[in-house]
Amino acid sequence: MNVWCCWESAGGTITGQPASRQGEPQIMDAAMRGLITGRDVILHAFTIIRLWGLPTYVRCLRATLSRRPTTFLAVVHACRG
Repeated sequence: MNVWCCWESAGGTITGQPASRQGEPQIMDAAMRGLITGRDVILHAFTIIRLWGLPTYVRCLRATLSRRPTTFLAVVHACRG
């Protein structure tokens, strides 16, 4: 179970990193990092095509097939820029 916290230390610095115990590996799933998955692209194909168009959907498919971790925002921003 991953727990996100804003206060990493007693000093009150905001880090945005997941809280973990000393020596415990930090494991984050794709949903927590905002990554798109092939399953998400297939399940939400109609919405992606309707709101952003077919070229963005094809870019999403290419991003998932490339196996590089990427976010949907990065895919949409790349086609706008």
